[in-house]
Amino acid sequence: MKKVSEKTAEYVTDKELISMLVKEPINASIYDFMREPEKIKISKKGKKKLMAVRDLVKRALVAIPEKKKAIRTPKDVVDIMMKYLRYEAKENFYILILDTKNQVINISKISEGSINTSIVHPANVFKEVLRYETSNSIVLAHNHPSGDPTPSIDDVNITEQIIKAGKLLNIEIIDHIIIGDGIYTSFKKEEIIKNNDVDMRMALQKCERS
Repeated sequence: MKKVSEKTAEYVTDKELISMLVKEPINASIYDFMREPEKIKISKKGKKKLMAVRDLVKRALVAIPEKKKAIRTPKDVVDIMMKYLRYEAKENFYILILDTKNQVINISKISEGSINTSIVHPANVFKEVLRYETSNSIVLAHNHPSGDPTPSIDDVNITEQIIKAGKLLNIEIIDHIIIGDGIYTSFKKEEIIKNNDVDMRMALQKCERS
């Protein structure tokens, strides 16, 4: 098995690089490696190495500090959250808590669900928000493990519930971003969220068809 070096890593394929890292031949893509490493055929010893490398990669992706970054557009949110959520095998729901300058105070994970749903209670969202005295607004973000970021009616309903609860606390919900496999949907960009309200007519046009 070849040794990994800065020079060789630049030119080998994903499969070759993963094989080099765990020191076993592996027939798996980077998508398999990040999303479903437990399904990759490999020895027990190699499996431990594989999982360790994957966990290091995931930690490295989110290690860059994002606090104080200003959120001006949906893309600003995606640049932060894509690395958190793109390869998750279950739905994870996060909030970005912002101050009066739209700078990120904190990124908080609210819940983790199944492969196609996450259970989110507005009370849990605002319990987290109210921990920060300078909190002024939030952005909602979650992933669709299918890779398709088309919103569901459940996504719209929970957004509406959170917006209503936020109004009671004078906390604006700026956007809800759904992360897919390298693509995303922004409720603000799609005009599902307008002036801190859900436009249900627009939402029904944009939602997946059941």
